[in-house]
Amino acid sequence: GSRLAIEGYDPVSYFAGRPVKGDPKFSSTWRGVMYQFADAANRDKFNANPDAFTPTYGGWCATAMAYKASKVEIDPTNFKVKDGRLHLFYKDFFSDALKEWNKHETEWEPKADTNWKKISGEQPHAGTK
Repeated sequence: GSRLAIEGYDPVSYFAGRPVKGDPKFSSTWRGVMYQFADAANRDKFNANPDAFTPTYGGWCATAMAYKASKVEIDPTNFKVKDGRLHLFYKDFFSDALKEWNKHETEWEPKADTNWKKISGEQPHAGTK
């Protein structure tokens, strides 16, 4: 089977500025990962261009990818969309990886891109830069 992406959140919804939990009846599998969508329109939008909506770094925490070259779970409501790229971040009661990312984004984004390529063998999502 496929693994569920972004804890079932609709990847298209992030680009509208607000993550929404997807519905299993609106799902699509891309590269062995299942994505769920809030509605058929978002599923169809995703299916037309999956690379435009999939999260960077396989959906792992962008800060951890840059800082430690490691795969760290995320809080699906802790995110940033910039230049057409969806970055997801770890968050708990004591720490917020997005705050750290925002302080170091200029230097960390290229590091995260490089580390993702080393770990996965994949090119990082290019976005709309």
